[in-house]
Amino acid sequence: MTDLIVVGGDRLNMLPLSEPAAAMVVQANAANVRDVLVAGRAVKRDGQLVGVDTRRLRRLIDDSRERVFARVLADGPILPEPPAGMLEAMDTLSRTNLAAAWAQS
Repeated sequence: MTDLIVVGGDRLNMLPLSEPAAAMVVQANAANVRDVLVAGRAVKRDGQLVGVDTRRLRRLIDDSRERVFARVLADGPILPEPPAGMLEAMDTLSRTNLAAAWAQS
């Protein structure tokens, strides 16, 4: 049986496509994988997993995250509370920086 990965599509990360082999090595990522055959069986077709209940998988992942957080936070917060006024100061600074960036564009 054969395993096969087909990379393709028109995603921007693959442009410019002057050297296809180099683009595969340097620019391609999992989002560019269109089709996958494992032992001759399709496990991904047209960018979508075949035979996977993604709603159930997302629910399992979310449940796992909640269990991990509960265990970690059982001993108290991971990080200390920020100093008074810090969040407001960061908000003001970010708004100022964004306004300056927009003014330059």
